[in-house]
Amino acid sequence: MTVAWRLEPTEAQFLRGLIGMTTNGFHNLRLCFAESRPTVQIMFMLRFFAGAAAGLQTTRSWLPELSGQFLPVAVAWFLASVASYLLNGIVDYESDAENNLDRPLANRELSLRTATRTVIALSVAALGLAVLAGPAFFALITAFLALGAAYSLPPLQLKKNSTHSILTVVAAGILTYAAGMLAAGGRLTPELLVLAVTMSLWMGLVGAIVKDFSDVEGDRLARCKTFTLRVSELRLRRMVSLFAFGIAALLLVAATKSPTLLLAGGVVLLGAAAVAYTALTSRYTDPRQVSRRPYRAFMWTQYAAHLSVLA
Repeated sequence: MTVAWRLEPTEAQFLRGLIGMTTNGFHNLRLCFAESRPTVQIMFMLRFFAGAAAGLQTTRSWLPELSGQFLPVAVAWFLASVASYLLNGIVDYESDAENNLDRPLANRELSLRTATRTVIALSVAALGLAVLAGPAFFALITAFLALGAAYSLPPLQLKKNSTHSILTVVAAGILTYAAGMLAAGGRLTPELLVLAVTMSLWMGLVGAIVKDFSDVEGDRLARCKTFTLRVSELRLRRMVSLFAFGIAALLLVAATKSPTLLLAGGVVLLGAAAVAYTALTSRYTDPRQVSRRPYRAFMWTQYAAHLSVLA
């Protein structure tokens, strides 16, 4: 004898509602991650892992050397980074729409309310994991989140001034390398010091400038004081080209005493050439896929340089 089991109407309605909420929650999380710029999030984690590898300075594979707190701190740093960039997207959604960016907030696919709640939840989760990892990590992640807030939110809104933006980006880079080093139980080695300084300068003096090349109209609408609105275009493009080659030269000079960084130095030199070429052969008024080329060259160089260190 078999007994047929079926849901009561109220149970079926509750189950459908639960499934719908879960599906909608995952959908919103996916949109929030897309808004936080996944390529940037991957880059932050590469910096974190490179800080661990350079700080351990082992001739064997560095992965087995990781401490037990490494994974929780890495997750906490990832959550803090996503929260910071999602917050930036919330503040910039109007200028992003003006610049015709295909982002969830700019095209109204993601609501400001949902994004704001997610920023709060991610920040609390990151701080909670940091508390469990220890006071040093709590201080680092608090500083990182504070930088993100100061960068995007009034009254400071450091992002609106190129000089302040560069300093913020460099500081965020240094904090990330330091967090990776401490999480792995490493120490401040000469390789780590050179890597952290040069690649943080690469972020600040190259990336923080070329990212604005394709967003001039939106920055003008937001009344920003970026270099793209204050310095003549040709002069700024020449400046960023010189910065790129200068950083590559600094890394190569340091690599003469640390062969570990030689490959990274060569990668950055090639990247500097790509940044210079794309910067000097494009204009703000070009289509976005053209005006964005210097930033793409900057990003690909970061990826390749850090992967060379990890390898």
